[in-house]
Amino acid sequence: MLLADYLTKQDRGAISRLVRAARIANSTVHDILNGHRLSRLDVAQRISDATGGKVTVADLLLRAQPRRRKRPQARAAA
Repeated sequence: MLLADYLTKQDRGAISRLVRAARIANSTVHDILNGHRLSRLDVAQRISDATGGKVTVADLLLRAQPRRRKRPQARAAA
């Protein structure tokens, strides 16, 4: 499950509870949610533990991977 989906299903204050339970900075959670930071393994494990395994380490690390851009194909010579 994606972290954003997990947090959406929680009640108000879910990010604050996650931050305390996982012992991470609020900005770290927001960076992960916005795709600005790759989740380190130790942070991913703490988030997974704090969510009771609903958000897995794989979810966090794979989701954070940047999309590969397709290379434009070379134009055929005219």
